[in-house]
Amino acid sequence: MKMKVQRNMIREALDKRNLALGTWVQMKNPEACELVAAAGYDFVIIDMEHGSFGWDGAVDMIRAVEYGGATPVIRLPGDSIVDIKKALDAGALGVIIPKICSGKEALQVVKAAKYEPSGRRGACPVVRATAHGLLDWKMYRKWSDENVMVWAIVETMEAIENIADIVSQGLDAIVLGPFDLSMAMGFQGDVEHPQVKRELIRISEIALKKGVECVAVLFDMEPEQILRSAKFWKEKGCRMITTSSDRGILSHFHKKVLDSLQDLSK
Repeated sequence: MKMKVQRNMIREALDKRNLALGTWVQMKNPEACELVAAAGYDFVIIDMEHGSFGWDGAVDMIRAVEYGGATPVIRLPGDSIVDIKKALDAGALGVIIPKICSGKEALQVVKAAKYEPSGRRGACPVVRATAHGLLDWKMYRKWSDENVMVWAIVETMEAIENIADIVSQGLDAIVLGPFDLSMAMGFQGDVEHPQVKRELIRISEIALKKGVECVAVLFDMEPEQILRSAKFWKEKGCRMITTSSDRGILSHFHKKVLDSLQDLSK
């Protein structure tokens, strides 16, 4: 049987309906990954920055996302070239790098995800991403450089100052980081603060002019609020939208259910 490479569900969704929908998984739980992928999200972000798990857990979660029919993307805890290589060799089709603050840093992570001569990703023909060596190496190498995605989170004041340089280094997308940016701006997590929104809109405009996609990060929990925020950012040109994490959604709705049951004790 001839082995096939992964489908890039993000690019397929953008081509078909001009919109790709994703969500975040922070808990070490392959079943959660499988569930949200099977629910119909185009991509699932496995959060190694704020999740409490390592590579053994992450690989099982990548596998579960694939089985559920979505594209696995890894949010790494930093810009380590070794971690980028490990994520891609394990089968992630994209990496998200936090705290990118300059064009130099952006270029470094882009090159870390591409093979020679365009980059400097370490090459091994027998890894999980190549079906453990069953895929033709030359075919896989070309496909990988064309399909692997590198996204940078813009979430610091330094990144805001250097945004034009950051989006000129070959990134596939920038992720708008409202929470950390609100902290950096002194608004203590107020992601809806007008000044935070203005900066995020300005950042997205600069990126889109350079042909770099923008990923909106929603913190809303109620469906009506989620839809309203999604529409807002789509109108601003963001073609990739992410909803809250497994942890956030579970905690919110368990609390909501318990609150609704309080009347039983009266």
